[in-house]
Amino acid sequence: MSIPGRSHRLLVALESHRPHLRRTISRYGGGHHTDDVVQDVYVAACSSIHRFAERSSLRTWLTRIAINKTLNRLEAERSRQRREAVGPWWQNPSAACPEATASTTEALDRVRAGLDGVPPRWRFVYESRMMDGRSYAALSEDLGVAIGTVHRWNQLVADRLATAVRGEEAEVRQ
Repeated sequence: MSIPGRSHRLLVALESHRPHLRRTISRYGGGHHTDDVVQDVYVAACSSIHRFAERSSLRTWLTRIAINKTLNRLEAERSRQRREAVGPWWQNPSAACPEATASTTEALDRVRAGLDGVPPRWRFVYESRMMDGRSYAALSEDLGVAIGTVHRWNQLVADRLATAVRGEEAEVRQ
């Protein structure tokens, strides 16, 4: 079975970007799923090439797809892990200090509740800022959005967590 000319050229172009895509996916936490995400990027690119308007380079477009696929996979994995969690330390109260264990469990539950429903990109921005110390400019460039948007997402997640820790009901604002 032969591959039509345009499809063949696309596959050759995709393959030439494989090293860059692997680095990008690894950088965003793809880890042992890197090859799977690269394949997801190829499938997404092939199925939506008709929407590629060439306002940016193919590399930029593929990078954007790779970042989104990686973040979506990480969020799905986090959700799965939350559902499958069995016996974490905070669910086993210590007989030595039940008051401390109860308050820790409550605080963790509030933080978890605060993060539930937060869009993956917002959560990624917040975690990258808080845990990795990444700059707004770097995140803006990587995510392809304005610096102000990245700042707003970070602030929305921080506000939501602060509200959750205080024990108030938080809403996700767009």
